[in-house]
Amino acid sequence: SIRREANSDKVPDTPRTGALPLFAFGAASALSVATVFRCVKLLSESVANLPLQYVKRKDGVYVEAEDRRLDYLLNVQPDISLNAFDYWRQVVQEVLLEGNAYIVPVYNSYSMSLERLALCGRGTVVHDTINDTYTVNDLENGISGTYAESEIIHIKGMTLRNSKRGVSVLTYARLTTDIARAGDKETQNRFTNGGTVKGLVSN
Repeated sequence: SIRREANSDKVPDTPRTGALPLFAFGAASALSVATVFRCVKLLSESVANLPLQYVKRKDGVYVEAEDRRLDYLLNVQPDISLNAFDYWRQVVQEVLLEGNAYIVPVYNSYSMSLERLALCGRGTVVHDTINDTYTVNDLENGISGTYAESEIIHIKGMTLRNSKRGVSVLTYARLTTDIARAGDKETQNRFTNGGTVKGLVSN
């Protein structure tokens, strides 16, 4: 069996320079901010500790479906070099920091049995939302090609305007913060002159 262990609580030593706001940092350096690091760590490790169960829908009800190979991949070792805890922790981190996580089921070329669940590296997937295809070029995982919706597992975060792509929590926070800042600025300007609204009236 594979022992599940959480990594150290140590915050990365990457220094934060300048007086830039939190959301000016990209996802790669976001973990250097203690608050973001702690939140992402808490959420990802909490989800990674949960057991996963394979179920099928039967007569309108979801029932447990027995599949030893899939159960092993979901709860013991989804990929070659990752145990289940590290794997699902990385999946949640991708969803939080990038908005999307892409998993390619890899099948054995001889037996056609499910061999591994390859988590695509960051920036290796291009999602064509018009044709509903995914172009993967992940050299580290040895995966390249174009996949249909039914051939890839796309786990996405919050979406805006029914988008097919997820938005990271950093992007969404920056958006809401910018809107709030613009509203505050407009309110301040409005009441600086006593709340008088200036304009032209014409027919």
